[in-house]
Amino acid sequence: MPEVGSWQAVALDSVRKGAVEDAVVARGGRWDAASHVTATTSLARALRESQGHARPVATLVDLLVMPGLPGEMRLGLEGFSPAPTDTSDAEVVAAHEESIRAWQRRASGRRLRTGIEFDQVLRETVRETAAGTPAARALVSGRREFARSVHSLVMSGFRPSDFEATDEVGRLAVETWARAEQRIPALASPRDDLWIDGGLGGAAPSGRAADVTQRLLRALDVALGSAQGSRLVVHHGFYFFTPPQWALFRLLRELPGVDQLFVVHDDGQNPAFETWRRFFDPAWGMPVPTLERTGAPVSAYAAAFRDALAGTRVDPDQMNRLTVLDCRSPAELVRAWAMEDERSTAGGTPGVRRYAADAATVERYAARLGRGQGSAANLAQLPIGAFLLGMHDCIVAEPGARPTVRLSAAAVADVLGSGFLEVPGDGKERLGKRELLGAFRRGQEFFAGCREGHQWAQRAELLRSAVSGVVARHGGASAGESDVARVAGAAGNPLRLAPWADLRPEEAEEVADAIAAIVRFAESLVVAEEMALGKHLEFIRKTLRHGLANVDDDVRAELEAKVSGFSAEMDSVLDVEGLVDIVTMLLGRSADFDVLGEAEDVAGPVSELRALDEIGLSGIDRPVHVANLSDAAFPATRSVDLWPFRLEDHRVDPDSPVAVGAELLGLREETSALSDLYLMWLVLDACGPEHGLTISWISEVDGEHRNLSPLAALLLVPEGVEDEVKARAGGLQPTTVTGANDFAALRTLPVPLAGGAELRASAKAKLHRHATASAQLCPRRFALQWLVGPTSAYGPAYLQEAAYGNVQNALVRLGMDNAFSAIDAVNTVWRHLTPGQRASSSLKARVTQRRASADPAWVFTLKGRKNGTDAFSRAYAAARGPGPTKVDLGEGAHTSLPEGVADAEVCKFCPVQGRCLGWTSRPT
Repeated sequence: MPEVGSWQAVALDSVRKGAVEDAVVARGGRWDAASHVTATTSLARALRESQGHARPVATLVDLLVMPGLPGEMRLGLEGFSPAPTDTSDAEVVAAHEESIRAWQRRASGRRLRTGIEFDQVLRETVRETAAGTPAARALVSGRREFARSVHSLVMSGFRPSDFEATDEVGRLAVETWARAEQRIPALASPRDDLWIDGGLGGAAPSGRAADVTQRLLRALDVALGSAQGSRLVVHHGFYFFTPPQWALFRLLRELPGVDQLFVVHDDGQNPAFETWRRFFDPAWGMPVPTLERTGAPVSAYAAAFRDALAGTRVDPDQMNRLTVLDCRSPAELVRAWAMEDERSTAGGTPGVRRYAADAATVERYAARLGRGQGSAANLAQLPIGAFLLGMHDCIVAEPGARPTVRLSAAAVADVLGSGFLEVPGDGKERLGKRELLGAFRRGQEFFAGCREGHQWAQRAELLRSAVSGVVARHGGASAGESDVARVAGAAGNPLRLAPWADLRPEEAEEVADAIAAIVRFAESLVVAEEMALGKHLEFIRKTLRHGLANVDDDVRAELEAKVSGFSAEMDSVLDVEGLVDIVTMLLGRSADFDVLGEAEDVAGPVSELRALDEIGLSGIDRPVHVANLSDAAFPATRSVDLWPFRLEDHRVDPDSPVAVGAELLGLREETSALSDLYLMWLVLDACGPEHGLTISWISEVDGEHRNLSPLAALLLVPEGVEDEVKARAGGLQPTTVTGANDFAALRTLPVPLAGGAELRASAKAKLHRHATASAQLCPRRFALQWLVGPTSAYGPAYLQEAAYGNVQNALVRLGMDNAFSAIDAVNTVWRHLTPGQRASSSLKARVTQRRASADPAWVFTLKGRKNGTDAFSRAYAAARGPGPTKVDLGEGAHTSLPEGVADAEVCKFCPVQGRCLGWTSRPT
């Protein structure tokens, strides 16, 4: 073994397991006895699969600092045995792995708790020193970024006094940070461990140095097993490292009986390895790598890429089974993956290994557009998550002001659609969540202009009374009606042209009860102003247990552990905004920061590009697909975003270790593109013609065109040049995804029965002429509005506004109301319209109380003249009657719905344009 405390680096032109093991053995070590520390979870997993004892650096840092947190925030290692050194007992190894994962979930809860308390200090500081100022508003609105910046700076060794702010936002930020460190000892504790003044104190440490020394030795035992004699720590995959990682390297260097060996991937020439050279520089106190040749050949793909980097011809024959795929939309990427899976299943071959730039976004595409291709359930997108987030989103607080209850239609819809809202009642049967959400959607416009909770509650009561009172008096909707009776009732009551007026009384009542329940819950928190953390967490825990009863065990365990880790010092009191933030943080990862590296639980069907280091070690036995390599995502731009601080404003001693950490932060920004260049090399060198490689990009996202990454484009034939230049440059031609229309038909469309014409004719003859008149405009409109839709009311808001003045007068003309009660009726039903909108609608009304004006039937077409010959006039005439109306529903056609009319003017006044795929015009 190297002598105790050795500090070495070896540069290898290959990081395959055999080459790295040879380097370890050449230095007197043993692969299965060494302690392997990695930059990523993926590489640690690959090393464990190769019989190595490995952990990601993030786990090692957590195991050091979490047991050192003060008070109840401490998360100790009691009960942990050292990691098993004999990996042959799979059951023992698996149990230890699970215990580490469970412990880190609790650690995540501790970080969440620190984040909540930091926000609390921020709000208190703002209220006491800067209420209502622009600086306060900026800091509170950007509190997530502010908290993330403070966390990064603390872990990088900085203190609030190290910054001299030059503006009001910066000064308020420094003051808040200083107060937070006084109020939250757990915030600064990790810095005081990793960046301990004076180091570990040599052979006889004392005080905090002795404590850190013992905790670090214990962390190594728990993570990597007990060492027999001196311990050799082998570091893998650090083609860049962060300040806290560098600080850990320094601590390990001072630890008695610990030798360190850094494995560097470099051949001394290839520009793809430049990122390694920039970080393993004596200027940062890192060991100078010893260059060693392994003699390992590079793959044909990597050789072609090396030629492209050198400006020599790229031979397409070297790139057999390397595909560069242009996905013209996210849906095409998901379709490409589905076809890959089908080929693997049909051929009985291993499934495709997938990586992507910005993998989280790509996973969302797969989850939304594919079947079973997305990531594990996002807690915030599960019904219980939508319920909790929606309920807490109703509580809003401006900086320095008291919280208020403020509802939005989106939050109400999330809560109602979740099915978890408990509405007090007398035991009567309630609507299902789909029916309740559908009823709210139809009545949503009635709540226009409502913001505060009391406004929503009052409007909901008005909805209840309007539907059961004025609308019902003229013939409201009711359950159990035949289709003919339903159409007749709606066509005979112009008030029901408003979607909320077409609700049944029981539907309106349940919507009103549900909104009242939401407002009551939110007001109960706001009125209290502050609440014991334990009480609120118990409510969240109970709700989550109920809502997660049927989800995967892993998802439930993750959330339970987060809540458990969060539950220290349960008697502390938080303000309302803090209680709201708890839900946001528990259901997401907003408090987990990537300054240490990846946590143990990071995994999914699509891996981030950083996980390519695993195939650099182990190779690959299956096809690989690297996705989303557009110029917008790859190479990534990683800026040092420490808002509202600026790195150049720090005042630390230039000779201190923290100054090196600051330089490393800047270096990471400078070399981010070099890191992605290295990852490109890794995947090309690991893959080959035996299994194949696909590189893809999405060339259009949300209407924005995107080009292939310039790094990947090096492999393509250049565009826009003469043929002679193309032949000289060489390269591949990109391919496209097979379109859905290019596949053979899987089935034929069903054809409606041609029989029963007599029955249909009889049924159509019984329908109200106000309904059948719309078939003169568009048969599909008639079917969607009156026969198969959830309501026959007008959908677009501008048509509802136009109906207001006309319906008022139609009620009088039809003898359904006198002039005064008609005004009261429409003002009740169209309560949400402003006085200006009502005046405008009344002024423009074509139906007036004078007989010489348009017939009341005009409200069902909103256009047309008595003597006109256009489609609107024919429909208006049919609605006036008295003659029969011809209704052509296209019986026997190849579609279930009749054909529509491709007329922009007809579509403009269509009440069901939001539900019609044949809509050809947008309203002006």
